[in-house]
Amino acid sequence: MATDDNAATPKPKPLDALRAKLREEGHSESATEQILINRASGSSWPQAQATGVGVGVGGQGVLAGVLANLGALLAHARNALPALLLDFKNTFDRSAAPSARGKALGSLLVKLAIVGVLGYAVKQEFLQHIIYGPQTAAEQVKLTTFQAEQAAAAVTNTEEDAENCAKSGANKAVIPMTH
Repeated sequence: MATDDNAATPKPKPLDALRAKLREEGHSESATEQILINRASGSSWPQAQATGVGVGVGGQGVLAGVLANLGALLAHARNALPALLLDFKNTFDRSAAPSARGKALGSLLVKLAIVGVLGYAVKQEFLQHIIYGPQTAAEQVKLTTFQAEQAAAAVTNTEEDAENCAKSGANKAVIPMTH
């Protein structure tokens, strides 16, 4: 029985060819891995950094926070749009069976509800982090300042009470009352 040499050697994959090309360009193994990961995720930041092009010129990189959620919502809505249009058309198609029209209406309502709920969540996150974030931080600074002033006043009052006790000749230790 003859052995087949072609079966023993693996076929080169497009990813292997891309790795070889990146190595020839002088990228290290870790930089190559990062470039491949970012190409798969749609980010171009390490590529722009490696080529000397300004960051953000070739793409915006990976989004975070509110923008990531907004991007996910828009992607979900964009992907659902053809199905929404088909369900809308089938809902009002008088030649379709009533069960098909009902099924299309139910599907349309569920998809619109999902997009609506996700949109509301993104709106709330936007309000919390972008609109009210600076106000919340300013209020937190005011609260911390007030608490520090109260603590300083309590220490000053305790020292004054101790001095008054020493002047009056009282032998009892002053224990400040806490609320």
